Amino acid sequence: MLNKKTVTAILVIGFFAANSAGFAQNLADNYNDFLHYTKIGHFDLAKGYAQAILDSNPDPVELLGLSDDNPKGYVFLLRVKTLAEDTELAKLSGQILDIIEKGKYIRRADPKVIAEEIRRLTGTARGKLVAVKRLANAGEYAIPYMLDAMADDLRKEELPNIIWALSRIGKDSVRPLTAALRTAKMSVKAEIIRAL
Repeated sequence: MLNKKTVTAILVIGFFAANSAGFAQNLADNYNDFLHYTKIGHFDLAKGYAQAILDSNPDPVELLGLSDDNPKGYVFLLRVKTLAEDTELAKLSGQILDIIEKGKYIRRADPKVIAEEIRRLTGTARGKLVAVKRLANAGEYAIPYMLDAMADDLRKEELPNIIWALSRIGKDSVRPLTAALRTAKMSVKAEIIRAL
């Protein structure tokens, strides 16, 4: 029969083995556990999960997706980076935020995403608003694709929506629109001037 000390030792070893194995979870689990343990003040565990995220060399777009799925967690992560008393935790949070920012840049310039959003402009009213917001986020990267769609005679049914969205991209569109004024197609040139 086991005595109390032996049972306690087995439980402690099992607890630490379970926690160390927990760091080998997938990215979503590590990200959520990092936020959870940070929120409840278990900073050693939080740092372990943060390091597991960084050690896994995560896909920036996937990590961005996780932060998009949990906007409150992202805001919390920003606060941890700037307000945490534990400097190591703040540093790890900053590194995770840097990866998320890299994901924003990658997704912003992704031609597939831009093409999907241009096609979404002809969908529902809500889809149209979401598409304009995402195209504005893509900024100067979206303009060439929008102009190509405008110049494509096979996509005439999309033209009014693309023209509507073109002027809503914002200041990031000025440079590529100005460069596109060299186009020979007068109908496209007229819309570029109107958008500018």
